[in-house]
Amino acid sequence: MQKNSLLKRIPGLWLKRFQLIGQLAAVRKQKACLIGGCVRDLLIKKKPRDWDVVVEGETGDLVKQLAQEMQANIIEHPDFMTYTLEFLDGTTLDIATARKEIYPSPAALPVVELASLQEDFARRDFTVNAVAVHIGPDKWGELEDPFDGLSDMRRKCIRLLHVISLIDDPTRLFRAARYAGRYGWKCHSQTMDLIKKAVSKNYPARLSPARLRNELALVLSESDARPSLRLLWQWDAWRFWSAHWNWKKVLAPCLGSMKGMGSKGFDYDKDKVVFRLIALCHSASLSEIENDLSHMQFSRSMIDEVRQVLEVC
Repeated sequence: MQKNSLLKRIPGLWLKRFQLIGQLAAVRKQKACLIGGCVRDLLIKKKPRDWDVVVEGETGDLVKQLAQEMQANIIEHPDFMTYTLEFLDGTTLDIATARKEIYPSPAALPVVELASLQEDFARRDFTVNAVAVHIGPDKWGELEDPFDGLSDMRRKCIRLLHVISLIDDPTRLFRAARYAGRYGWKCHSQTMDLIKKAVSKNYPARLSPARLRNELALVLSESDARPSLRLLWQWDAWRFWSAHWNWKKVLAPCLGSMKGMGSKGFDYDKDKVVFRLIALCHSASLSEIENDLSHMQFSRSMIDEVRQVLEVC
């Protein structure tokens, strides 16, 4: 692919922001790249949901300079050496320090340390998320694809980078289902074997309740949650959220695209997660709903809303 064809898919405002980041990083003799989902989506001609930049070397001073020049607010995530810039137009940008990750125990949050860009690419989850685009002036627009992610995109294939990936971080199992459902892709045969092993050995059960809740919310936030949820049902992964939910044909319409419901008094963007959560809980008793949602640390108001709807259904 010609690099200019990819860059043309980036909106003009963002292109200017990335040019500035690359230039300021170069002055500091640092390398900077676009990485992850935004690159994946640009390559398959989808609109990126968010933007991520990775910078080699200490990033704090660079981020402070960027925030000053771009009139942005900084949110720091020191445990992971990442920053979020909040712009006046309401958009955000995540900037990460290139890092290695060490998992002190299975499913634990990682301990991070400085690393090269190549080491950062290697720590990622799937090959399709390890493709990067340089934004420094010397390599502007050049692609890095160390794990053949482009070929996997052409094959519409999701492939884990490491055989212990789901031991280190079982949330990647739910992420694989989200990508497969969103894009209509399939998991590589070895990745599918690793998913089956992870489920049979209950790796996702090692995740904290809050992380399980977050993965559920991400799946329910998809524009059409049915493909991802159907996959997770087939993989026997729903039980990590609740042993009382069941896939039923009558359930499917409530989990699909709900565009147009705003005209009926339904706020599609705001309420789709709770609407779909109510649908999932429909096969459980009120006491089971209370226990399941409390265990996943849903807010009291969310639990009460689900219960109140199902009490009259």
